[in-house]
Amino acid sequence: MKFFLFTPILLFILLSCQSGKKPQEVKDTARTLPKLDTNVRDIPQDGGSAIDLTAIPEKSLPYTDSTNFDNFNNDGISNPALISAIKFEGEFENVQDVRIRYKLNFSDDITGLVVTYPIGEHELNTTLLLLNKELKLVDQMDIAYDEIAESAIREISLIEKEKLSIEHWNYFSDEPTVEKKVYQIRQDGKLQAIKN
Repeated sequence: MKFFLFTPILLFILLSCQSGKKPQEVKDTARTLPKLDTNVRDIPQDGGSAIDLTAIPEKSLPYTDSTNFDNFNNDGISNPALISAIKFEGEFENVQDVRIRYKLNFSDDITGLVVTYPIGEHELNTTLLLLNKELKLVDQMDIAYDEIAESAIREISLIEKEKLSIEHWNYFSDEPTVEKKVYQIRQDGKLQAIKN
């Protein structure tokens, strides 16, 4: 009989202790999307993913690019997704080796991305990619080159707002020779050769 009287009292004490606990807070696990910066643009190609260009350093024009094995230390950003999204097809063996070095602002409509990548063990190539507002690849040109197998060929470029000048140096003969090519950077981002 004592047991039956004691059980309801014990049950009452346990329930009243339990009700004193604060209910656990339920955290909202819904993800909120960050606001897009003005330098983040949608690429309406193959899935429409957004690419953020703000992490890429910008160089002022005019700019001389003389990238070679002596001054390149694997600088830049490796971003295979961006390289694939803009559909850049260079002579690189592995897209992971393509380094996005810097960007250039030619106009409100045209952005330049400069990438450097090895071609085998003895060649280093640098390419200017011209992109429109939608980040579609409009044109491209190799602007710097170095090879260390014979150390006989180099390219350097002067990049200006509306002009690209490329010097091709050849050290095979006793007297080095230079061939210069000049291109106009048109409003639509296309490169057009200018007669010397």
